[in-house]
Amino acid sequence: MSFLSLVLPCHNEREAIPAVLGKLIQARDEIVRQAKLQDMEIIVVDDGSTDGSIQLTETFQPAVKLLTLRQNRGYGGALKAGFQVAKGDLLAFYDLDDTCQPEDLVPMVQTLVNEKAGMVCGNRLNPQTQMPPQRRLGNWLYRTLTRWLVRYEVADCCTGMRVFRSEYRERFCRDLPNDLNFSLAMTVDFLKSGGVYREIPIRYLRRLGESKLSILTDGPLFLWTLIRYAKFRSAK
Repeated sequence: MSFLSLVLPCHNEREAIPAVLGKLIQARDEIVRQAKLQDMEIIVVDDGSTDGSIQLTETFQPAVKLLTLRQNRGYGGALKAGFQVAKGDLLAFYDLDDTCQPEDLVPMVQTLVNEKAGMVCGNRLNPQTQMPPQRRLGNWLYRTLTRWLVRYEVADCCTGMRVFRSEYRERFCRDLPNDLNFSLAMTVDFLKSGGVYREIPIRYLRRLGESKLSILTDGPLFLWTLIRYAKFRSAK
């Protein structure tokens, strides 16, 4: 039986913390039972929040482990910090904004184990998604470019809900960027590694709180990330 470590990066998410952590703690035992896990730990990585997120997260201890980064390291940097302290042989993450739902971890873990995959990603780009139209268009564009550059029929290359095996932890922590382009780089990097990749549909709701994504600044960054990891990243 596997041990699952779930990492939740947090930067000024006070508005969403009660809903996300409340649902997750309530669902934890059922996730462990249905996914046939040995156990599951919940790690919140606070990435230099200034809105009281740290103090609010502390009220959910000891059910939640809190790792505090005094200086902001970026989305990818926070995830890496969480991965490095995680105990599980399976690692997972999703955003602390209430867009992803904890129950979807069950089929993702089951797919990872049953199909002997290295990573399973949640596909948000399905007919039920509540993603804003402009974000949906951007994700469609990057998906199309990824398919062309990597020659793989990926459905959602930028998804922020994933489960993967700990054997990939060192590669991801060493080689992937620290900013919001982490997820896109992770997809391309994993596909180039030759690992078994799977995707399954997940629910995606409207977020609580303010988005950290800027189309003007992050759009070009994502494009460069895709080209860099698709064309210049080795498979090793």
